[in-house]
Amino acid sequence: MSTKKIALITTGGTISTLDSGKGAVPKRGAAELLDQLGPARESFEVEVIEFAKMPGCEMTPAKMTELSRTIARELARPEIAGAAITHGTHTIEETAF
Repeated sequence: MSTKKIALITTGGTISTLDSGKGAVPKRGAAELLDQLGPARESFEVEVIEFAKMPGCEMTPAKMTELSRTIARELARPEIAGAAITHGTHTIEETAF
């Protein structure tokens, strides 16, 4: 039996933000976010899709559509059990809608 994976799709936003000295900028990639899980990280497999590194306020309707298609494509793969999407707080409600 093959192990199912979680697709981690990152968009940037608040969760990836670091102080650049000139303000907050999305900089953390998926690997850095996964490192924050510590030992819990060992309990599942993750396939990373770095969709973007943008502030939430830069998520446009076109990008939302592209993200939706990316999620659908990943969830259609038999080895993917589910998806987690990181997103900025500024437009997360609009993207979810």
